[in-house]
Amino acid sequence: ENGPVIATLVTNNDYDVNDMCLLLKSLLFINGDKNRHLTPILVFNEGNLTPYQLNFLVSCATRPIAFPTVNFNQFPRGFDPINEHPQYVVQGRPKWGYYQATRFWINEIWKHPALKPYGTILKVDSDSCFKSPNRHLPLFEKDGIAYHAEYLGMETQRQYVEGLYDFTIQFLKTQKKEVNNHVFWGLAQEAWKTYGTLPHFRTNFEIIRKGFMQRGDVSDYHDFLMEHEPFGLYRFRWNDSVIRFMTMALFATSDMVMIGSTAGFGHRGDCNKTEIETSLKPLELRLFSLINATDMDTNSDAGTNQTKAEETETDD
Repeated sequence: ENGPVIATLVTNNDYDVNDMCLLLKSLLFINGDKNRHLTPILVFNEGNLTPYQLNFLVSCATRPIAFPTVNFNQFPRGFDPINEHPQYVVQGRPKWGYYQATRFWINEIWKHPALKPYGTILKVDSDSCFKSPNRHLPLFEKDGIAYHAEYLGMETQRQYVEGLYDFTIQFLKTQKKEVNNHVFWGLAQEAWKTYGTLPHFRTNFEIIRKGFMQRGDVSDYHDFLMEHEPFGLYRFRWNDSVIRFMTMALFATSDMVMIGSTAGFGHRGDCNKTEIETSLKPLELRLFSLINATDMDTNSDAGTNQTKAEETETDD
């Protein structure tokens, strides 16, 4: 199977870029890379990062890094972004920026060519971080898992799931499909009937098997939700955390899903820049020592080869 990649998304807002820098630095705490090959980072963006911002982010990274672009100016056919109005706007970002980012993580990323070489996706938000070592990331902790996230219980904002349960039932009927995870589906049914809401995962951090998300039935469900009326993402703020849960309830058996917090992971208020950078110093010193040692070995080998070449010429 293709190897892992770390995927994240950043705007050109300087505040977000600074958060991203801290995340990139904190990836030194991840030390479960397979065969000692550093897992690369894909920093998705809208192609509007300045040269200074790009160089700055490269300087923050200790892994191979690339900046694939996304187009957030394209909307589902039939949805009018000019005459429709969002319930929620993040200050300093485009009108539909939050919603387009959500659509990207639910549906669009699995179609992006930048993912082609990779099989396992560690998805992490730009305002997250790692605060202490983790021995298995960026890989799954166990074999056979398709999805890992933390379970958060019920979505407290019931207006954000309006119509989602009924629309999912419609999908099942249209596709003549049965659910695969009866435990998760039972939780969803009970939550909807009793409280008018649905369960959700914490999606600031996830590990996801690309092949699972690219399955025909999974892809059809995401297209059904994102690309068609009633455009619940845009009109009701359907979010990725609830849709991830519903996706696992429909398509993943219980043994394919791992639920639990991740050692060393932090988000927003948990990410104290001074504390993290202080904790990283010993790791950075060790990294620089390894780089210097590698450079010295390379130079030594080059010098030895040059001497041998000179000796050969003298013999001739």
